[in-house]
Amino acid sequence: MSSNLVIVTLLSFITWMSLTHANNGRVSNCCLLLSNTKTYLENIVNYTIQSDSVCPIKAVVFHTKRGKRICSDPESEWAKKAIAKVDAARQALQMKGNNEEGSTTDITPAMPTTSKNAPTTRAKNNGPASSCCVGWSTTKPQLENIVNYTIQSDSICTIKAIVFHTIYGKNICSDPKNGWAKKAIAKVDAARQALQMKGNNEEGSTTDITPAVPTTSKKTKAPARKARSERKPRKKRLLRKNMRKRKCCC
Repeated sequence: MSSNLVIVTLLSFITWMSLTHANNGRVSNCCLLLSNTKTYLENIVNYTIQSDSVCPIKAVVFHTKRGKRICSDPESEWAKKAIAKVDAARQALQMKGNNEEGSTTDITPAMPTTSKNAPTTRAKNNGPASSCCVGWSTTKPQLENIVNYTIQSDSICTIKAIVFHTIYGKNICSDPKNGWAKKAIAKVDAARQALQMKGNNEEGSTTDITPAVPTTSKKTKAPARKARSERKPRKKRLLRKNMRKRKCCC
């Protein structure tokens, strides 16, 4: 009787091992004990929930930046804070991706509604309108990132809009009556005016200068001095003068 119980127990254990291996790989992947380790929340990058239907105990397995695993009690306060931190980071990353996709997908190709012989209507600043905004975006980047804008008219497109162009090459469709849009337009216009005034000042500074005409007369050259060899020594002249006086006296 006892031998039959041992055999049944072994068969049950082998069956449980095979099921665990089929679902979650090796049994070593399961947390067998709960750890009291509490690392900094900034080091937690992800977590997985371990169920007791496959593994022996319930646990939350946290994954750190260094690739370590921490088996924690799901009911502990630290585990709840770590789970909330990871969930908040995931949600922020997802919202950032949605905003970037929305800022680039607000513009769709325009459907031509005019006849072939009609002249092409051009945008105010950047030539022909090749695309139309079908909706207004709520994206409001910093004004320093706006480099240009175009005005979309409802005569060709479905709505009126201001298409702002950023330094990153993105287009943002905004409501012309929006306060942020008016500030962005004023910023771009002021930058254009300052650049134009700077160009005019540089042109004026280069054309006001004329070559100077010399008004002074040419300097006359001083007469060249005689060479030393041509000069008579002073002593010799005095001696000759004295000799002449003596001859006269005699």
